Amino acid sequence: MKDSSTDPSRDQALPKEAADLRQQLADACRELAEGALERQELRDREAQLRHELHHRVRNTLATVRSIFSRTVNTSASLEQLADHFSGRLEAISRFQPIWSLESADHRGAFDLEHMLRDELHSFRFGDDPQIVIKGPEVRLQTDVAQLLGLAFHELVTNSIKFGVLAARDDRRRLVVSWTLHDDRLRILWRESGVSVITSAPMPRGFGREFIEEALPYQLAAETSFELRPGHVSCLIEIPLDAGPASGRGSYRRD
Repeated sequence: MKDSSTDPSRDQALPKEAADLRQQLADACRELAEGALERQELRDREAQLRHELHHRVRNTLATVRSIFSRTVNTSASLEQLADHFSGRLEAISRFQPIWSLESADHRGAFDLEHMLRDELHSFRFGDDPQIVIKGPEVRLQTDVAQLLGLAFHELVTNSIKFGVLAARDDRRRLVVSWTLHDDRLRILWRESGVSVITSAPMPRGFGREFIEEALPYQLAAETSFELRPGHVSCLIEIPLDAGPASGRGSYRRD
């Protein structure tokens, strides 16, 4: 019977087995390290999302409080207050992203053309042949979309009361166009064929105040109105990287 302790082939196999075990151990350690790094990245991502969600919720609540305060000040009755506040709340609620740990970054989730058409459609003007909407594809981050969405809501509701959307004249026309130039988004709202012939078809209420004061404050926007007999135009120009600036807080005019 052959003594295995003196078998040269076994002596040669032992270093190879030891090397294989060392390699397996190294592979296992590397996988554990990679797993620990991945778990840390997930924890960091969760903390980032929670922080951003908290920030957005605070901004939204501040915006809602401001809207309610201004709506109270400009409403003549409880019925008018309820109607106006409900419409404005619905306008900003369309731009609330759904957050989860698995969610991708929602910046740039809202298409500008879709925002406009959706607002007009909510008032049954989605298929009106007298309305023209045109411009390049632009996608907006949540904070910007929320503020512009409210501005569009005010422009539409004011047009229904005082502008071309209140008319049944075939000469009426609404054109909303936008361009991109030098890292700025320029939106032009133009109404023609307005039946009201006074010099101020759009009174200075919440909507105009929001566009002329809140948008410059929140988005560093440049805005202007031109009101003349038969015509209404509104210009909104914002930086493409616009967003509520750090330290500005939320627009309030109580």
